[in-house]
Amino acid sequence: MIHVHGYLGELSDDTRALARAAALVVGGRRHLADLGVDPERQVVLGPLTPALERLGALRPDQDALVVASGDPGFHGIVRRIRLAGHQVKVRPAVSSVAATFAAVALPWDDALVVSAHGTSIDEAAAAAKWHPKVAVLTSQGRASPSSPPPSATSAAPSYSPSGSARRTSACAW
Repeated sequence: MIHVHGYLGELSDDTRALARAAALVVGGRRHLADLGVDPERQVVLGPLTPALERLGALRPDQDALVVASGDPGFHGIVRRIRLAGHQVKVRPAVSSVAATFAAVALPWDDALVVSAHGTSIDEAAAAAKWHPKVAVLTSQGRASPSSPPPSATSAAPSYSPSGSARRTSACAW
């Protein structure tokens, strides 16, 4: 079974136990370092094809753990794993979007959420220009020079074309 666990700040005891027992652990460098996974049992995320190939090579009786930031079903890796034909069991954490809006005490049910993860930030920036409340998911090296550092959150006042004040939050993972 492929287990996909979300991670936002703290790894659960269940995630740590599964990492010790799993035949394969997939995640970002910081996730794998926090779990202390042996190099021969790990795949560092970057391009997804190597991880999907290694997951596909597992026997049905072997467990795999995929560790992803926040909620792996929200603009996350669950979609790609399922598109590759794998069944997954998901244990989400709080999404970076939810955590960001909570940090600045703003409701976000009316926010537009756009992802610039792995793509140009231009489309996300265009959406932020016209919507009163936007969360932009970015990845390291993709944010604009004025964006917060990776894994940081911010809420900065900005102004719409009509001149009304608004807040825009950016989330990075």
